[in-house]
Amino acid sequence: LTGRVLGLLEDWAKDDVTRFERFHKNFGGLIKWGVNEDFAQRDRLAGLTRFPTTKTEGSGVASLQEVVDRMGPDQVSFYFATGEHLPTLRADPKLEIFKQKGIEVILAADPVDGFTLPAIGTFAGKSFESVEKADLDVGPSLEIPDDGPKKDRQKRLVKRFKKVLGDRVSDVQVSKRLVDSPAVLVSGKDGMDAQTERMMQMMDATFKASPRTLEVNMNHALLHNLSTLDIQDKTEELDQAIEQLFEAALLLDGRLENPTELLRRMTQYMVKATSV
Repeated sequence: LTGRVLGLLEDWAKDDVTRFERFHKNFGGLIKWGVNEDFAQRDRLAGLTRFPTTKTEGSGVASLQEVVDRMGPDQVSFYFATGEHLPTLRADPKLEIFKQKGIEVILAADPVDGFTLPAIGTFAGKSFESVEKADLDVGPSLEIPDDGPKKDRQKRLVKRFKKVLGDRVSDVQVSKRLVDSPAVLVSGKDGMDAQTERMMQMMDATFKASPRTLEVNMNHALLHNLSTLDIQDKTEELDQAIEQLFEAALLLDGRLENPTELLRRMTQYMVKATSV
């Protein structure tokens, strides 16, 4: 019976797209849960799932096969980003390098998506990778040229970040994914993504999220300015800026519990910038 129902849905998806879209709008979540629960039919269920992506518009969705068909010849994985709101996901700094390279990313805005995509394992020979991971590799990026003085200043600034932030972060790394943003928080190799951690906290009030890795964009003008402060030993101004950058990254990540200090420092910067 299950096979016959799946066959009917596959026929709709191929020959009666409007009918299948209506079905998916109402019952797509059940198909995704089925991926997690029915191992025998997992591949067929995965083929029936639909997701918004960075190449769909508005409320549009795409099948996994459509994403595969748009992949470059050397791409071996699907990439996905998890979050609570689709507009926020589309603007996520972690997607900047993907947009620059034209790589499509699945936007997992449905709470079940963060469990469904890893549960699929592989589809059409492609694995699934979260853009949250600190060790993500999408090929060459706009890195600082490998010359001695710049690398030394970079290492010195990263060291200062680590000293100021301490155990509030698991690590501070030079980012290979940021293009326009100065910093972002990502999860470690074996860490949970932010959306999964939020769901764990909803289910268990005692659950404690692990510290995340702060990635900094050394090509950004702000980091250039911070490096200059570091060289000039203006530690008070530098440390305040590091705190502001870190709390802004926490805010974007949905982890900032108290924005009071962030707003206080922001007001101070505005007063200084507008003083005549």
